[in-house]
This record gives sequence, structure tokens and C-alpha cells, in this order.
Amino acid sequence: MVEDRFSNIVAEVNQGMYIVDALTEAVRCLKCGKPACKQGRDKAPEEERGGCPVGLNIPEFIQAFVEGDIKKAYWILMRDNPLHRITSRVCPQDRQCQVSCCLHKLQPISIGQLERAVGDIYHSLFGQPTLEDEIAQGLIKNISPYEDYPIALIGSGPASLAAAVFLRRLGYTKIYIFEAWHKAGGVLRYGIPPFRLPREVLDSVIKYVESLGVMIITDCAVGTTITIEDLKSMGFQAFFLGTGAGFPQFLNVKGEELNHVISSNEFLTRCNLMGAHLEDYDTPVKVGNRVAVIGGGNTAMDAARWARRLGAEVFIIYRRSKDDMPARKEEIEHAEEEGVKIVELTLPVEFLAKGQDVEHIRCQRMQLSSEVDKNGRRKVVKTEEKFIFSDEQGQPLVFSAVIEAIGNKPNAMLAEQLGLETEKYLIKVNPDTGQTSSRPDIFAGGDSIRGGATVILAMGDGKKAATGIDKYLQGLEKEAIQENERKAQENWRVLDNYKQWFKVEKTTTLVYDFERKARVREIKVWAPLIAQKAKPGHYVLVMAEEKGERVPLTIKDADPQTGVITLVVQEVGLSTYKLGALNRGKRIYSILGPLGVPIKIERLAEGKTLVIVAGGVGEAPSYPIAKANHQMGNKVTVILSARRSEFLFGLEEMKKVSSQLYAGADSFVNNKPEFFALRTLGEILADPASRQNI
Repeated sequence: MVEDRFSNIVAEVNQGMYIVDALTEAVRCLKCGKPACKQGRDKAPEEERGGCPVGLNIPEFIQAFVEGDIKKAYWILMRDNPLHRITSRVCPQDRQCQVSCCLHKLQPISIGQLERAVGDIYHSLFGQPTLEDEIAQGLIKNISPYEDYPIALIGSGPASLAAAVFLRRLGYTKIYIFEAWHKAGGVLRYGIPPFRLPREVLDSVIKYVESLGVMIITDCAVGTTITIEDLKSMGFQAFFLGTGAGFPQFLNVKGEELNHVISSNEFLTRCNLMGAHLEDYDTPVKVGNRVAVIGGGNTAMDAARWARRLGAEVFIIYRRSKDDMPARKEEIEHAEEEGVKIVELTLPVEFLAKGQDVEHIRCQRMQLSSEVDKNGRRKVVKTEEKFIFSDEQGQPLVFSAVIEAIGNKPNAMLAEQLGLETEKYLIKVNPDTGQTSSRPDIFAGGDSIRGGATVILAMGDGKKAATGIDKYLQGLEKEAIQENERKAQENWRVLDNYKQWFKVEKTTTLVYDFERKARVREIKVWAPLIAQKAKPGHYVLVMAEEKGERVPLTIKDADPQTGVITLVVQEVGLSTYKLGALNRGKRIYSILGPLGVPIKIERLAEGKTLVIVAGGVGEAPSYPIAKANHQMGNKVTVILSARRSEFLFGLEEMKKVSSQLYAGADSFVNNKPEFFALRTLGEILADPASRQNI
């Protein structure tokens, strides 16, 4: 019942087949000699070519299922697709294996449903597979310890998870996955809703990968927290970039800067990862009573269905026809069943405001042309008709939020940092091995080389890259590698203790505001990788606990020798109160950084002075700037102000790194506020000699 979806909004909608129905479906398989479901149909049009991106032996697993041998069917699936419990739920089988089924013109075999049935039945009977099971199935190869090189996989989405499994099967045991978020899974976790991919299924797959000995390190952004060159100096010999396409694209129309016009990335991350729909989670999401979702892919469907579950009336606005939507047919059907209204051949061209908030949407009517694009869809062209999106009576509809779901592209930062060759933000690789064209030790796959693609394609890239990495490593000169490992002295082992990071070493109450019943707290945290990279101007994203919000905090100080960073927290909301309540020995749940663009520190000309002006907790970001300039030999004048003199803090520290320090409280003169910092700066600038040297 559709109503049930709104009483338990995260419950999986597609419940799969009953066992009898699954067996009835499996019996229909013709067990083709040349299974097009696996290989695709070479002579068919591209949109009907199909096939399985990971080369799954589909007729074999179906036959084993028909014979009642669940174990055999399961391990046939696992051999080529260890993520099949995920892919069977989220991949577009109607455009891959099922479109090339020899019965596709009548009724293709429901291959995805049969994969799901086998996986779920096995897990209910035998539980999660382990390393011992993999060994018993003959899937784990043994290699010499001298050939077992450390391998780093960047990102924990489907491409990296697949690469990790297949690398482990090739005998490698020093496999590390680095994930910037506080939970592993990549797009599987932050991009796909639990009503499509239950979290117990995703968590089970991740636990299986970890059971093989793969180390997953969260809260670690490669490129900022640690670099590829850092990892290379630790002894890592090969790298796989499975960093996805998490950079949202926008329409670039007028009004996009208005409040409540957001990307589907932000919206889905808040719902899927940060628990925004739950009362006991701190990350909010407010969609209001009417939402427009722009786009026609699976992401648009996911955003629309979430917004419906949060109580909004939802319109999907799509510039093409409904038949041309790239979303899975099942997702479109589910969205419409849940009350989502689809408006086709309509393109938003402007968002109209009420104050600073979005209110109306100006659109342009599109029409189908006779030309066909490279994907076999009829092209669309603009008409002269423009209109305000309105109801059937012609009254303009007021929208409380607009969610743009028109595609994503990879973040180019890491590729640029590594000097990798790219084309339209996509990393260029050898399609057979995943090896980048610029550096032989770096491989890539998934959305980082394709843009927004499917989970199964990303998984196939990870599988190919594992073979490519193995070939690359086995081709290296052994003596050079052993010498490199000797120099590294297994430095990568420091990463094994990452779960001990982020422990609070010391807390100090700097200010207590009796009126607001809030404190300003200084927290010293052991975060060795962040401490090594932190510079003035950097900040971190901090979560006190799993249900907390990600709070940005400036790094006040960092000691690379002790691995301790200093943060200043002003208690202004629930999440910051939770941070302020942490005491020595407690572990902060998540810290990501250092982030942001560091401030450039340069030697000033002779006689010149740098003036830093800050108020309240602005002392925290001011201190590292003053300290770095002081260490460079620059003259530094610091002006600090606060609402009250007792709210000033850090004065002794600041005296040590400044040539002159002015500190005082704001006041009222003739019932008008007089700000100490502005008054003092004005007095300095009033002196021509001082002004000339600033």
C-alpha cells in the first residue's frame, strides 16, 4: 500500500519477489548458449545493446537457483559481482542485462529480482560471507610478502569497494580505503535513499569488505588531510581514484542565489546521511509545503520522493518528454504512485523572489524536434512561449523550495593537484585497465572518469582497475620497491590507529556568558594528520556525535610535533553545546580537514605593519595569522574587542605574537553603540605616519 510508505518513510519500497514467484520467473530462463544478457547484443542499436558490465554468468546462477542450490547460485554471483545485493536493487537492468535478454520483446527475465532473491535468501540462511568463505571458494590467491605492496583507494563508493575485493582476491593484504565522510559507502550512502537501498544491506556489504582485511579510514580527505605524495612516502605503491562526481551542476539562471534553491546533492546528503528527517538528529532540512525538482534522472526521483515523505506537494519539471527520462522506469512509477506530479517539456529560466526567498518559477515551453541525439532520444528545442508556473486555473504557484537535480561532475581538485590529464573534468584513463594517462601508479574509475553513471559501471571499473593495478605492481623492479619499503619502514601502519584520533586532550572555558548561559570553550584535540597540514585560515568540520551537525571551526593553532590542534567553540546551538560538553579523554566523533584556502603569509616591506582587527571569538582565526607573521619577522598590531571586558580572551597568547595589542570592550555613548575596534582603528589611521606604514 502506498500509504505505508509515508508511515515508515525509510522502509524499502520494492519488497522483491516471494520465493515461489522468483522460482517461477527463473524457470522461464532459456539458458542461451551465447547469453546476450551477459555479453550484450553486438548488432543491436546502442540503446538495446545491453549486457552486464561485470560479465556476470547470469544463466549459470539462475540454473543453480532453479535446482535449489542457493550456495552455488550465491557464489556464482559473488565471483563476478560481490556487490550484487546492492546492484540488484539500484541498477537499471532494463537498460543493461534485461534489455539484451532474448525474451526482451516479450517479457525479459527479471534478472535483478533474481539476483536480489539469491543474495537475500543466502544471507538469511548463512549470514554474511567472510574471508574464510572466500578462501573455501578458492577466490583468494596467495602472493609473496615481497610482492604484497600497500595500495590506497580514494573514496569508498562502489568503484573502490569493488577494487578492494578483487585486489584482496589477487593476494594483496595492505589495502586502505580513504573516505572524507564520517561513514563509508560514498554515493551509495549519501546519494541513494534508504527506501531504495536499505542501510542494513549497505552496512552488510561494507562489513564484508572489512572482513577481508581491508582498512577503511573515514574523515580523511586525500588531497587536504593527506596527499598522494604523503602516502607514497609511507610506502604505498599504487593508487585508485574512486572519488565520484559530487560537484553539483546548476542551470545558471537568474534567481539561483535565492534562499531555498539548493542542489540535490545537499538535499539528499542531509536526508540520507545526516538524518535530517529524524527529530533526534541535529542537521535540519526544511522543504515547506510545495517543492519543484528540476531534472529527470534517478537523482531527481530520489529528491522528489524524499520531499513527498517530508510532507510537500512535489512537481518534477523536465525539459524533455517523460518517455525520455533517464530514470529507471520503476523509480518513475514509484514517484507517481506517491503523488509526485511530472511536468514535461518545460524548462525553468528564472526563479522569482519574495524578499530573499524563492517564490515563483518562470519557465519556457519546449517541443520535440525530428532530430535524434546520440542516445536515441528526440532532441528538444525552445519555443517562444514563456510563462509563470501556475495551477490549472492559471494562478501562479508559490514554491517553498527548488531542488536542482540536473547532474554532477567530479571535483577537479585532486586531479589538478596530481597533474592528471582530464577532459571536461573527467580523468582520462586506459579503458581496459583504468590506468591514468599521466601517472602509471594512479588508476581511476567510476564517476571520476564517467560523470554521473550507474553503480554497476563503477563496480566494473573497480574490477578492471584491480587487474590493472596487479599488472602494474608485478611489473615493477623488485629491488627498487624493497628499498622504498625499507625507507618507509612500514610507515603506513600509523593509519591502523586512526580510530584513536580525535581524542580531546584538554578543555578550557575561556568565557561564560551568564545572560545567554553559554560558554566559549577552547578544545585541544589529537588529530596528527590535520596538525601536520594546518595553516592560518584553515578550518575543520566537526561533529560531536553521530547525530550531530557538521560545525565549521577555525583551527586556532596546530602543533605538528605533538599532533594536537586547538579549536575554539562558541556555544550557540545544540551541536556546539555538545562539543562544549566534551571533556578530556572523550573522542570527537568526526573531524574533517584542514579545509579552506590558507592565508598567504609574506614578508612585509621594511617599516610596514600588519593590522589585525577582530571581535569576540574572532580572536581564534586572528591568532594563527598573527603568529605566522610574527614568526616571519613582520610587525603586527592586533585590535581585539568584545561586548564586555570579561568576554575578552587569549590576550597573553596574543601579546607574545604581536608588536602592539589593543584590547577593550564596546560601550554606549549617548545611547549609541561605540565599537572599541573601530574607534581604535580610526585613531591609528588618523595619524598620517601610522596610516602610511600600514
